[in-house]
Amino acid sequence: MCGLVGYVTSEPVKGAYDKKKFFKQALFADTFRGDDSTGMCLVSADDTALVYKRALAGYDFVLGNAYDSMLRRTSPKIAIGHNRAATKGAISNDTAHPFTWGNIVLAHNGTLTNHRQLKDGDKFVVDSEYIAYAFNKFGVEDTLAKIRGAFALTWYDRETKLFNVVRNSERTLYYAKNTEKNTLMYASEGQMLAWIAGRNDLPIDDNTFTPFEVGKHYTIDPATLEIESKEVEFAPKHYTPSQGGYQGRGSTAGSGTSTPPKTTNAQSKTFLKNLEEIGLEMGETVYMRYIDSDEKFSYFNLGEWYTIPKASSVKVKSFNTKRDYVEKHKNEIFSATVRGCKKVNNEYTVYIHSLLSEGEEFHEKKPEPQPKGRLLRGPANQRITLEEWDKLTAHGCCNCTGPIHTTEDEWIRWTHDGQPVCVDCLMSFYMDQSKGNLAGRLEDA
Repeated sequence: MCGLVGYVTSEPVKGAYDKKKFFKQALFADTFRGDDSTGMCLVSADDTALVYKRALAGYDFVLGNAYDSMLRRTSPKIAIGHNRAATKGAISNDTAHPFTWGNIVLAHNGTLTNHRQLKDGDKFVVDSEYIAYAFNKFGVEDTLAKIRGAFALTWYDRETKLFNVVRNSERTLYYAKNTEKNTLMYASEGQMLAWIAGRNDLPIDDNTFTPFEVGKHYTIDPATLEIESKEVEFAPKHYTPSQGGYQGRGSTAGSGTSTPPKTTNAQSKTFLKNLEEIGLEMGETVYMRYIDSDEKFSYFNLGEWYTIPKASSVKVKSFNTKRDYVEKHKNEIFSATVRGCKKVNNEYTVYIHSLLSEGEEFHEKKPEPQPKGRLLRGPANQRITLEEWDKLTAHGCCNCTGPIHTTEDEWIRWTHDGQPVCVDCLMSFYMDQSKGNLAGRLEDA
């Protein structure tokens, strides 16, 4: 958990002392949300964006000479603040927020689960820095459609001169206005926002703070404080330890992604629960090889999965597949869309539709089933090949960056987002769980 605080004002000089006090005290109080490092971006009237960040708790950061010097030099029209609770990457000045890439100066509250599997993502240890990089290189909408995990994002675009906000349902962010001093203030916690604004002679209008809505990209013009928003698409929640190679639990690598349909009744909720138990998702594309069927040719025994369920006793029922079509292509790999799952006596039946043959050239596009021989224990207790292991451990231990050896595969642990933790870090964590940043991040053993 990290914290975001700051303000945007159309009159930087009017009430500047109160606004600067608000910002300083917000960074101080927000230390409760993260004390590993603190940083800020101050945008002056001439659109100069000054960034200062240090591996210090907020209360030490704001009492330093450098902080006071920067606030004396300018009365910012935009102040972006961040308090970090480290989840990825070391604790250092470099890994503190905000991150600057091109025109983007960005602060992030949350943790991504897939940034290393996205284009150029393997170049970044810190997921938040990747977002800034991707926004600048690939664009905001394209990036939001691909990243998965938790995020509330605030950033300044040096090209458009606008302040930006977007969040998903995993993280909160609130704003409030003080019309008298033409200022919009924001913070991760609404009650804290109202408290600090009020004690600095910036009482919020109508005594109301408002959440930024999920799924909307907000832009705020500091010249007018006009707020504009538009809906943006997010990637569906999905677990993919690696892309283009690992075909384990819930993977749709190379298949495209369908947005899971909304569930509105008890049966759909039961379907979702059953699918979760075997590691599949509603609307997911799965790949399979036909083995045999019942007399009515409605049930298919899938002896070889390309998307591997956790349960061994799984069969498939198709809603709209003709027997002659399957007989014609039965030696090929099929794809289908998951529509539900029934469970009876620990035997699962997955309902599918749109069963299609991928053609004889399928093996040129898709990896073969995992080869025989020793497989290594990977995320979610899945067995993975040496090649997949090398890709997942290329950056070393996510806690100390030390090397991860194949001889330790039964001893190391993995985080919920598929990153390895070495034996040394695990031992230190087990001896004193109050230290380090692994609490709540490890998969069940």
